[in-house]
Amino acid sequence: MSITQCKVFDWDNSLSCKYVVIISRFQGKLLLSRHRERQTWETQGGHIEPGETLEDAARRELWEESGATEFTLEPLCCYYAGNEYGAVFFADIFALGPLPDSEMAQVSQFDSLPQELTYPEITPHLFRRAQERFSFPEKGQGKSSGPRDVRVLINPTAGRQVILSELPGVYWAFQQAGTDPVFELTVDAGHASRALLRAAAGNPDAIVCCGGDGTLSATVNMLLAIGAKIPLGYIPAGTTNDFANFLGLPKEPAQAAALIAGSSPSPIDTGRFDNRHFVYVASFGAFTQTSYSTTQSLKNSLGHLAYILEGIKELPALKSYPVRVETGEGQVFEGDYLFGSMTNSTSLGGVIKLDPGKVDPCDGRFELTLVKRPRNLHELNRILPALMGGKADEELITFVHTKGAVFTCAEPMPWSLDGEYAWGGEEVKVEVQQNALALYR
Repeated sequence: MSITQCKVFDWDNSLSCKYVVIISRFQGKLLLSRHRERQTWETQGGHIEPGETLEDAARRELWEESGATEFTLEPLCCYYAGNEYGAVFFADIFALGPLPDSEMAQVSQFDSLPQELTYPEITPHLFRRAQERFSFPEKGQGKSSGPRDVRVLINPTAGRQVILSELPGVYWAFQQAGTDPVFELTVDAGHASRALLRAAAGNPDAIVCCGGDGTLSATVNMLLAIGAKIPLGYIPAGTTNDFANFLGLPKEPAQAAALIAGSSPSPIDTGRFDNRHFVYVASFGAFTQTSYSTTQSLKNSLGHLAYILEGIKELPALKSYPVRVETGEGQVFEGDYLFGSMTNSTSLGGVIKLDPGKVDPCDGRFELTLVKRPRNLHELNRILPALMGGKADEELITFVHTKGAVFTCAEPMPWSLDGEYAWGGEEVKVEVQQNALALYR
């Protein structure tokens, strides 16, 4: 059809429209479809079938060409082009199902209108009308915002070991955004390291790790150690998923994949423990052993409760450490401490909580927490509710916002980095590396 002019005007029910067009928004972005026989992008829409109302036709076409299952629909405008009238609707989509077996091969999200349009004489005019009424980016050299070349590394034993049954949904979420991900299941830590090195050598748009906090930590440690500047996606599949909960990442694997596929990475701080990198916590003392001594079978059976039970088991054998702590800002703290940590999260092992209002993942500061040794049962009873409820007790608990700290100890002591065992010497330096990682969140 040859089109030389497109006129757009207000909604008019009296017109005899031959087509419906839907301008659709999903997760704040423009959602376009690609025909099986074309390499260009178009809005959803098509002919009105006999007996259909305009809204009936719009609902049918939207589902057939995008897979939308939950959405709102409202009239936007009408247009005249090629000697035919068309009715334009605006759809806010809340859920996408599988793309039906129809003319469309793919749907994808866009930050703005792309240049490769099937109907360049019509679509920009209709999109401009949608911009006037709804929240859309300005027209530009738009392209789908998510990564295209994605390598997904999966720890199949993480959490309750159910991630394998979720992989079809994860794969479909990437496919819906125009990404054809490459999956690799890891067997053990050594295999995971080799798989990550292979993935990084290909310099993909993104590497995605699927597992628990330990999987994420090992991935980040290696990426930073080899100097790879590859954005990282995280599909949480562990027991507590402390860091994912803090960032507000989706709990459902397919939804986490959709977030990665349809967004851009943001900078985030990481920590450095001597020569090792970590994501959100380095800790010593009480409850530290909880994170790495809880067996995987107990985690799988009891989930979050497993950490709490292990933490309670530590109470009879509480040990304090004489430690001198000097922060990067010059503050000095010295005493017998039951627990100490440098954190970039609001939860530690599901046991200890921090004030969400004081934790920012990309401000160049971690939260230093020091808990003094209780002198009696009364003080111990004050400490536990304070830590588990995220409340301060200035006499017994120190909270400091800092860019780093040096811990000088009378004897070497065990540490936990993101829930994994680490041995610390008599002097340990913990530094915050601001914006060291690009993470999809």
